[in-house]
Amino acid sequence: MQVELSSSRLTTGNGNPNHVRIGEHDGCEFFWFKDADEILLMWKTLQQNSQCTPFQRYAWVRALVKSGDNSQNLTRDVSENQLFVVGFIKGKPVMIFPFARRKGMLGDQIIWLGEKISDYNGVIVDNRFAAKASAALLDRVLDMLHKALPAIHAVHLIRNPDQSFVSVQKGDNSSNKLTAEYHSHALTLEKDWNRLKKTIRSSSSIRRLRGKLRALKRSGSVRFGRVRGLGARLEAAQQILNWKSAQLIQNGSRNPFGTGTNATPVRRAIENNISSEESSLEIFGIFQNGNLIAGMLVFVTGGRFYYYVSAYSAQVDRKYSVGTLLLLKVLEVASRAGMKQFDFLIGDEAYKRDWCDTKIPLLHITRAFTFRGKVICALISLRLKLKKFVMRYPKFVGLAKRYGKYYGDYMRKGIFGKKPVISSVSAEEAPDEKVDWGKTEKRA
Repeated sequence: MQVELSSSRLTTGNGNPNHVRIGEHDGCEFFWFKDADEILLMWKTLQQNSQCTPFQRYAWVRALVKSGDNSQNLTRDVSENQLFVVGFIKGKPVMIFPFARRKGMLGDQIIWLGEKISDYNGVIVDNRFAAKASAALLDRVLDMLHKALPAIHAVHLIRNPDQSFVSVQKGDNSSNKLTAEYHSHALTLEKDWNRLKKTIRSSSSIRRLRGKLRALKRSGSVRFGRVRGLGARLEAAQQILNWKSAQLIQNGSRNPFGTGTNATPVRRAIENNISSEESSLEIFGIFQNGNLIAGMLVFVTGGRFYYYVSAYSAQVDRKYSVGTLLLLKVLEVASRAGMKQFDFLIGDEAYKRDWCDTKIPLLHITRAFTFRGKVICALISLRLKLKKFVMRYPKFVGLAKRYGKYYGDYMRKGIFGKKPVISSVSAEEAPDEKVDWGKTEKRA
């Protein structure tokens, strides 16, 4: 299906205040749209033949918008927050920049929409256009956007994967690229699962896991499977997030998910996405006596599995290693399905280095338009250097993990006047409802 939108129908805003023509570069005409729903068909068509991760697909972006993310200190007017810049060639959309506008003490900034909720950020761009696009395209688009919005002082685009369209843009030195303090990690897959398994786990480790699976089966019937049906998927996702939140709180770690009654934007985005028939988010689980005891949320798109979050019931003895058993089964599914890669996403946790063979650098891009913008970018660079310095020393990292959550909540309350979100659910109190996952509706 082709979606064509004649540029003559896209006025400067007098005819339609929801989109504004901001300029032209290298034969591509650019418009700023204020509402994702207005470019729904364009987006869905473009993502079929584009460079993008699941975090740039329409289902996820729409979930972000619906989540009402206020953690980025965005402007109050929702229509001003969203800066969807769409490029057209002869009336056909070839790229979409999902920007947002953030308010700051020193001035407004252009950021990626949902920048800290999405593991990867970036542009969605037609493959054929990406191959011939100007190396300075990003800088020119930012120039156009600043001209249309003079109140913007700086740009701060985080979590751009290495070798993505934005990361390889050379520009004209207007923008600065900073290497992030963390990486993503991935495992290269092959269709011969038995051979792949031997490369990622020793024979003795595989024997131990088989023994644990046999022991688990002695306490009840066990099966592995994918959760189907929109209602069952949402209920399973909520259960997994409850387990994960309880585990994080019990370990004294930051909890980005909140609770069912006090959900964070991250949790709302996941629930909104999983409720969509167009979601690429799948749920795999281990079931005992028909009840979910461990689950994993995985994006499946573009020949890759993206491991988003997993957790297991506190009622399951840790000696069974159900988390590892589940991961191994999902890896097997991805391998036998002919997937190219299993992406463990952002984070330098030790277990990722144990499972993965690929490290993916991430880049932050900054740019200043004004003197205040230069101050903003200098502070961003300084903060990043301090983070990298602290992360070199394990003792500092341990202290940060131990006290960072409580101090951060206190500081946010004092500076921004926001109440800290602290869940009262413990690992033992986490809901573990008995759900008959066998009786599920057929997924559309």
